[in-house]
Amino acid sequence: MKKILYLSQAYPYPADGGGKIKTLNTLKALSKKYKVFAVFVSEKNPNKKEIQKLEKLGIKVKVFYSNKVLESVKDNLGNLFSKFIQGIPHYVFQYTHKAAFPYIQKVIKNFKPHAIHIDHINMSQYLPTKKKGVWILEQHNLEYYLMWTRFV
Repeated sequence: MKKILYLSQAYPYPADGGGKIKTLNTLKALSKKYKVFAVFVSEKNPNKKEIQKLEKLGIKVKVFYSNKVLESVKDNLGNLFSKFIQGIPHYVFQYTHKAAFPYIQKVIKNFKPHAIHIDHINMSQYLPTKKKGVWILEQHNLEYYLMWTRFV
């Protein structure tokens, strides 16, 4: 059975919004034909019951909880400016979790996925520097982001 490493910013339980519903349905579909290892950097710290919902589908799950995900740009303008000077967009910084980097690299080395599925493009920061296998890059509501950036 082929293997997929699935990286997402949104833990899909409870499936209470469009992004989480899409993530959940994608994982359900993938788990029918692939061995899936899902890693999340999320503002949600799921309980055991919520993790078991994915594990029952045969999905191996790891969640890195981060309270930075919900940090508002307006609440910390100094941090926003600092990241801007460093060339790190706030949208990427919010989902940066130091412990996730080595963990994901170790998963890639040991799990040896045939494909890496990036559920939200800001999670692409965790991709290895050398491409091996297939990379699937998605962005929920991409059309909205494109229209917004053109408007701005």
